[in-house]
Amino acid sequence: MITRKDLDACASLAREAQHLQESLMRLESLAATGRIPGGMIGGDGAPLNDSTGEGAAALADLKTKMRYRITAYIEHASLVADAIEAIRDERVRSVMRLYYMDGMIWEDVARRMHYDTRQCQRYRNRGLQLLGIGGAQATCR
Repeated sequence: MITRKDLDACASLAREAQHLQESLMRLESLAATGRIPGGMIGGDGAPLNDSTGEGAAALADLKTKMRYRITAYIEHASLVADAIEAIRDERVRSVMRLYYMDGMIWEDVARRMHYDTRQCQRYRNRGLQLLGIGGAQATCR
């Protein structure tokens, strides 16, 4: 049985993995040109200057962090995916998948589903009830 904490961790890890992937692509693109702009933030959260060595180190750190976070996501995602896929209502299942598995924010879920955000949140609350998770009326993030 999954918990609300499992669902929230999965969504958070999915969003973090997406952010790390975007940062990695940006750094790799800049590294290919041989310049990392001043003020850019590396994988450890520290600002970078334009030195190639620091850029390469930031790329390596970011790749390591990504591998670690992706492994954590996979561990949560397997458990969460099984629970979500057991939901019979396609709309509820889709909203749960987009929000918790894909890490989308409510506005993006609503746009994808062609609903308003409140309707998507109601479907999520229904999904939580179907999964037997307490606090289904919790605040929406």
